[in-house]
Amino acid sequence: MVRGGRGAAHGVDHEFLCAEYGLLVSDTFTGSGYCFVDPSGSPVLLAATSRKIAQRLLWAALAVSPEGADVHVDYLTADQEWAVDVALAAGLSLRTEGYLCLRHMRPPAPYLPSGAFL
Repeated sequence: MVRGGRGAAHGVDHEFLCAEYGLLVSDTFTGSGYCFVDPSGSPVLLAATSRKIAQRLLWAALAVSPEGADVHVDYLTADQEWAVDVALAAGLSLRTEGYLCLRHMRPPAPYLPSGAFL
């Protein structure tokens, strides 16, 4: 799934991510995906086979956030409009901060990258 959207699999990254973060998984007839979530409910890494599955996973991540948590969705590009729609509907604010560099690579979608595991 990630290999198709990102061009490479995360492989051994999953072992670390599973030890450090919560994991949400969606596996349906229409597609599949996963999302690692930090204790605040912020997605750390999200990959899916379709935007619809990615939106469901992002909503699920936001749903597990504790009341009053500082939730954020990082490293969005124009190809992640589906994530912007969810974030705005959830009442999160948008701001420009930092950037995502992709050399010789299209922004992977539907995918939310991790700064540490891009």
